[in-house]
Amino acid sequence: MYSCYSEEQLKLVYEYLCSKSLFCNKDEFSNFFKIFKSEASDVTHKIKVNTSRTGAKALLRVAVEELTKQFSASLVNLFFADKDGGDLKIASHHRATAYDDYRREIARILS
Repeated sequence: MYSCYSEEQLKLVYEYLCSKSLFCNKDEFSNFFKIFKSEASDVTHKIKVNTSRTGAKALLRVAVEELTKQFSASLVNLFFADKDGGDLKIASHHRATAYDDYRREIARILS
């Protein structure tokens, strides 16, 4: 996945996602940055998503869409895992009820 946003902007989005308890470990920014800025990322370490949080997959989808202007479930599943380190199994139909609110907030952060 590739994002045209700067490291500073990615950091702000990462901090927003952490504030929403999306990630199990809040010290994963370097891996988050690699996912969106490196041409070839190391997929031996996946970022664990707090799947016990309602709407976690949908929020991740919104973030990926805003950062890359596209959504590929197979790529997201390659870089992110569920809270136990297993397959995230995100699908293209995962869409948050608060989709527009999340999208607007992330867009505001990126502007």
